[in-house]
Amino acid sequence: MRKVILGKTGVAVSAISLGTWAFGGENKSGKKSVGWADQQDDDSRSALLTAYEKGINHWDTADVYGEGRGFGICFLARAQMYSTLMHPGTTARL
Repeated sequence: MRKVILGKTGVAVSAISLGTWAFGGENKSGKKSVGWADQQDDDSRSALLTAYEKGINHWDTADVYGEGRGFGICFLARAQMYSTLMHPGTTARL
């Protein structure tokens, strides 16, 4: 995966970003459903881990995706990735 430098930070990120709007399930505006529904957390985690294995380390997320659940899924997946890097051969179930 090609990497690019993120602005003036010096941080190398993947040229492709994984959008996570669907993660965490639906949002509601009053009683009206807005956004995604029926997105399973296991599928979201799997997409994040597969993207990371393919070299995609730039994720577009926000604290409002899935009314906050999407951000939590990304955070926990990132923690699992770093834990595995620091302790090879181990994996944590999220």
